[in-house]
Amino acid sequence: MTRKINILLFIIAMSLGLEGCAWVSLHSYHETEIKVSYKDTGQPAAMLPIRVRYWYDSYGVFYDFRKPPDVSTNLNENGEVLLDLADYSYGIDLDVGESGFRIKKEIIQNGGKLKGTQNHREVEIRLIPRALAMQSSSSNPQELITYPPEKVEISQPAISDKPVDVWLMPLEGFPPEYTRELEKKFSAELGLNVRATVHAGRTAKMFSPSGQIIAERVRDELRIPLQRLYDITPKTIIVALTLDDLNSEDGGTRFAFAMHFPPERLSVVSMARLSDKFFGKKDVPSITKLRLYKMVKKTIGLQYYGYARSTDLKSVLYSPVMNLDDLDAAGTSY
Repeated sequence: MTRKINILLFIIAMSLGLEGCAWVSLHSYHETEIKVSYKDTGQPAAMLPIRVRYWYDSYGVFYDFRKPPDVSTNLNENGEVLLDLADYSYGIDLDVGESGFRIKKEIIQNGGKLKGTQNHREVEIRLIPRALAMQSSSSNPQELITYPPEKVEISQPAISDKPVDVWLMPLEGFPPEYTRELEKKFSAELGLNVRATVHAGRTAKMFSPSGQIIAERVRDELRIPLQRLYDITPKTIIVALTLDDLNSEDGGTRFAFAMHFPPERLSVVSMARLSDKFFGKKDVPSITKLRLYKMVKKTIGLQYYGYARSTDLKSVLYSPVMNLDDLDAAGTSY
């Protein structure tokens, strides 16, 4: 379908009569994880700014009707970020902190390494296509690529064109490793196409004066990011994940573990009170992850499958869940 659209755009461009001065790029997008670490210690280079700029000159191509949009973001505290990058045939500039690179599309398609500097320290930059990583978790990145990069000789991995069933959209600050774990877990367990986006921003408008994040405001502020999601069907659901304490606009309860918006196929799930740390106790990651798993699986059951809430405590759909005792006692199956 994507290729048919690209060909159609090309035909439209040519029909404008702009001979030699218009083009439609036939690039594809690749979900790519960028990891940056300091070479001397192996520690992550946290929070560095990342910028990807796509460009072309006017020699032969005056206007590209489908030039990819530039991307600007930051690495998280683990020195990682997940981006949708285009294998653009013209120019691709990648800036990582103080280091700048002019890269070829092959590194977007097949992955590779770059080396740069940050504060007079050498950094290693790895680009890992998610499709390639999922094909073989034991595969190693390409040999070290320096500027200008050499051509990568590995064949391009197949990209699934299956529609997305569940989009996981972590808000800024949500642990990326938790998102990836949920993505893999539910893809395997439920046989669904579960995908994760990069972190969405948290805006001041999302919060109440008490400091709680308000579900209805999250819904409203995410309208544009939600419109940019691809491979959407009428059945696709989106699960926004936040570390912030959650409540509704009317404040009818002190808090909410999750809130659902069926018309938008959107749910907001909070991990704040799923951790014992919220209550001044020591966090036990395995317990926190199990609670998060139950809340997201319940959300998928309600929103994607259309299951009804249950009074059976052995079901993950048990309701109402008023506290952690209820959640811990609930089962894990539908």
